[in-house]
Amino acid sequence: MNKIMINKLIISLILILAGCASQKLEYTMKIPPECGNQISPSGDTESKRYTMAYEAFWWQCIKDKSENINIECRSTCNGTSCATYGCSEGGYDAEIQINEITKRYGQDHTQKYLKDLLKTEKYKEKTKNYFGE
Repeated sequence: MNKIMINKLIISLILILAGCASQKLEYTMKIPPECGNQISPSGDTESKRYTMAYEAFWWQCIKDKSENINIECRSTCNGTSCATYGCSEGGYDAEIQINEITKRYGQDHTQKYLKDLLKTEKYKEKTKNYFGE
């Protein structure tokens, strides 16, 4: 088992033993009805634009908070109305969840948890379109 997997296992066990396994970060994304299947100027559906923006800003909030737990997450971007709404919602949703975990487990533990999440390929995949990482 590699070090990342061991760290994730330890964090999961800590959360389970604390009786709070649900205190992990996860998307709470709900695509608004107005961001349905209509085609955006880029050729993507508006629901895809919303989703891509939401996920990018959700993950970017994790990165920003891993570096400075007290920073306010980014929540603005350029694009279609659905994309800009996704940016706002993604950053906001992640910030709310991270703040709750910080209250429960403290800044040091939370930042270590966030840094571990950033080691995943999913982080790079979800942020590359907006942040080029």
